[in-house]
Amino acid sequence: MKKQSYIRFVVLCIILAVLTFGDQISKFAASVELKGKDKRIVWKGFLSFEYLENRGAAWGVLSGRIIFLTLLTIFFTLILFVIIIKIEKAIIRTNDKIKLFSIIQFLLVLLAAGALGNLVDRLRFGYVVDFIQFEFMDFPIFNIADCYVTVSALLLVVILLFFIKEEDIGKIKG
Repeated sequence: MKKQSYIRFVVLCIILAVLTFGDQISKFAASVELKGKDKRIVWKGFLSFEYLENRGAAWGVLSGRIIFLTLLTIFFTLILFVIIIKIEKAIIRTNDKIKLFSIIQFLLVLLAAGALGNLVDRLRFGYVVDFIQFEFMDFPIFNIADCYVTVSALLLVVILLFFIKEEDIGKIKG
């Protein structure tokens, strides 16, 4: 791995750690400030904070299937790291589309941080701490890690649909 590539990889790992830690801090604060208490209105009719222990995946799907969700998350995160490394190798090999590939790498790190943030909760507590609630619509309570996953997944879909060509995928595959 070239020095510049190594530095970029280390930076991505630091970003992953900072994002995951930030998610964990927000969940700790939610636990301390909200657990066992009434919902806290942040913006009436728009946003509130309410403590919830989610024992499943998004929207409580697969509730109680902690081992399955844990293994699935570990597998999914490993695949993300493999893709991040393959993209790095494509950048080194082709020296092409560096900005676009770097954005994709960052979004994959953001996705991994969301997965890891919720994985840490599942491993520590057997549930995921959720606390953010939109008041203006019927939407499940969520957390910062869920935001990472949602935003990165949406942006990746946009990039894959509108900015990546089949030949770019071939470059990543090697």
